[in-house]
Amino acid sequence: MRKSVLVAGGTGFIGHNLIDRLLDDDYEISVIVREKKAEAYYNHEQYSRLNVITANELFEQAGELSPFD
Repeated sequence: MRKSVLVAGGTGFIGHNLIDRLLDDDYEISVIVREKKAEAYYNHEQYSRLNVITANELFEQAGELSPFD
């Protein structure tokens, strides 16, 4: 079974190195970044294996949720 992981700050020094290692170990990776700049940090093969979530998308989705639902 393939393991999944969520990495916040995937374009920082630690996050980038962690993702490189996780890709080598065949993890399914979701990464949260501040803006759509993950493409610049990873080559095409790496980027195609990432589920990139921008912080703006995350906050927009959270804002649509009501704590009373």
